[in-house]
Amino acid sequence: MKPTDEQAAAADAFHAGEHLALQAGAGTGKTTTLAQLAHATQRRGRYLAYNRAIAQDATARFPKSVLCKTAHALSRSFCFGPRFAGEADRWLHLADVPIRLTGAGTVPTELGPVTRPDAVLCRTDVGAVAQVMDLLSGGHRVALAGGGDSLRALALAGRDVKEGRRTIHPELVLFTCWGDLQDYAAHDPAGRDLEPLVGLVDTHGADAVLAAVAHLAPEDQSEVTVSTAHKAKGREWAQVRIAGDFTPPSDGPPHDTGQGTARRIDDKEACLAYVAVTRTRRRLDIGGLSWINEHPEGALASVQPRQ
Repeated sequence: MKPTDEQAAAADAFHAGEHLALQAGAGTGKTTTLAQLAHATQRRGRYLAYNRAIAQDATARFPKSVLCKTAHALSRSFCFGPRFAGEADRWLHLADVPIRLTGAGTVPTELGPVTRPDAVLCRTDVGAVAQVMDLLSGGHRVALAGGGDSLRALALAGRDVKEGRRTIHPELVLFTCWGDLQDYAAHDPAGRDLEPLVGLVDTHGADAVLAAVAHLAPEDQSEVTVSTAHKAKGREWAQVRIAGDFTPPSDGPPHDTGQGTARRIDDKEACLAYVAVTRTRRRLDIGGLSWINEHPEGALASVQPRQ
């Protein structure tokens, strides 16, 4: 890959023996640049990552002279093509974040449908349950980022409520019977995140969901990894699809955007969407976020990335 101007400047400073800090937003090429520098020297080094999964990914990218370990509050990112930078910038704009990305014209990237994703990114754990069930029913070997303990706990809680028992699970602790949970998920905007779980349990039963979680594969033996966007921070895959639980805003007062009346997109939701769309190296299927193309704020936020 041909270095960008910024990467070339970093390489010049590095080879000159200067102290160097790469200050940039998520997904702009910091880790790619560090890997390039590491491969261009015989010196030994250490890469500090946000979590173990990121450190494992980095181990495969860096030479053996670099020891990749975990550390708190440090995460990795990667280099974008112009189309990915434009999509990421749209969400940065909606989140009212002042930085903007520069697309690298030498990076081959595509936006479009992905039928065989390396990763499916979800907004919630409940959404991840639905994706795991769907992919397993299609005969795929499925892994879950971070393991299946959280999904198993959620399925057990769903079974407890379904069978009339109270649960201490934070997602379902307020419900004393399944009918109340069904009504909440179906009719209350705040309950939309639980609708996939209710549908799965009603259709397949809680035991089937638990069986699906038990059939999860390790990531290094899987065809596709399911992850929440939060757990995907700092990671990357070649082909990524965004799951359908990234739904448009359904609560809060409508406001006039200048392009029409719509409910405002929450800053935190925009930041989470930004994380999701910046996890791919080659092809991105925005899938569950495609509603942004019809949302008035999305039209206002569409910008051309700098190259």
